[in-house]
Amino acid sequence: MAKISRKTKFDQLLAQCPEAAEVLAQRGFHCLGCVLASFETLEEGARAHGLSEAEIDQLVAEINQLLEQQTEQDMDQGAKEKVDEGATSE
Repeated sequence: MAKISRKTKFDQLLAQCPEAAEVLAQRGFHCLGCVLASFETLEEGARAHGLSEAEIDQLVAEINQLLEQQTEQDMDQGAKEKVDEGATSE
């Protein structure tokens, strides 16, 4: 799964990692369904919500960590399904 950056738009971010909504809500981003969210980048939204440069970097890193965990879980699930398929075809 591709990593996100400060320039990732909210709609792209949430399509790629729906779990990010909880992380964003914890930081006061309660307007994710807003029309502007589809045009605004993570950086623009973070600045509008008063996050510092360091906080924006931390937010990006936290969401990328979520994406990494999601990818690992997807890979684990895919491996489990292959094992299950092999067991049922024998």
